[in-house]
Amino acid sequence: NLVKGAIVSLRTDKGRPKYFTETSPGNFKLEKTMVLSGFWYNLEVEYEGKVYSARSYLNELVPIVDIGISYFDGYGLFESGYKISCYLRDPVNRENYYRIKYFVNGDLIDDSEEISLYTDKLFDGKVIGLGQRTMVFHETDTLTVELQSIDKAAYDYFSTLESISGNVMEQTASPSNPLSNFNNGALGYFSAYSADRRTFIIKDYLKKQ
Repeated sequence: NLVKGAIVSLRTDKGRPKYFTETSPGNFKLEKTMVLSGFWYNLEVEYEGKVYSARSYLNELVPIVDIGISYFDGYGLFESGYKISCYLRDPVNRENYYRIKYFVNGDLIDDSEEISLYTDKLFDGKVIGLGQRTMVFHETDTLTVELQSIDKAAYDYFSTLESISGNVMEQTASPSNPLSNFNNGALGYFSAYSADRRTFIIKDYLKKQ
C-alpha cells in the first residue's frame, strides 16, 4: 500500500537533509538536486511517529562498451528470439555489482521472473558480456539496455528476492523476507545507482554487423 503523508528526506553523511515533495498520494519526488558518485546517501522516512532509514553508496558510472546480439533457436518452453549481451570493462581491484534493465518500445520489461543481476567476483578488471538466461527479444523491437552500477545492499536485496520467489535453484525450509537496507523492520530497499543506456532497433543493429 502507498504511504500517504510521510516526511521523506535525503542527505549525505555530513550534509543537510533535502525534503521530498509528495506529488500525489504516496508518491514523493526530489527536484533540482544533484548527486555525485563516491558518497553515501541516507534516506529517511518519518511516518506515524516512527522513523525508517536506509543508506546506499553511489558507485561511479561503468559505461556500456558494446552490445552483442545472437539468435536463440528456442526449444520446449523457451521462446525463439534474440539474446542481448551488454559488454562492459569492469574496474580493476574494486568490488562491483550490476543490474541490467530492458525497455522495449519505451516500456520497462517486467523482470520479476528473471532479474539480471551480477557481481564481478569472477571477472574483476575484465571486459565481459553480460546477458540473460531466458529472456529474448524480437527483430523489430526498439530496445533500450540500461546498465546500472548498484551497491552491495541492492545486490543482496535482489539476490535474496530471487531465491525467495523460486527463480534461483535454492530450497529453504520457510521463505523469509528479502534482505532490506531499511531499519525498523521496513520492507523494500533504497538504492542510489549510476546508469548508462543504449537504445537501438535490433534489425538495424544487425545490419551494421
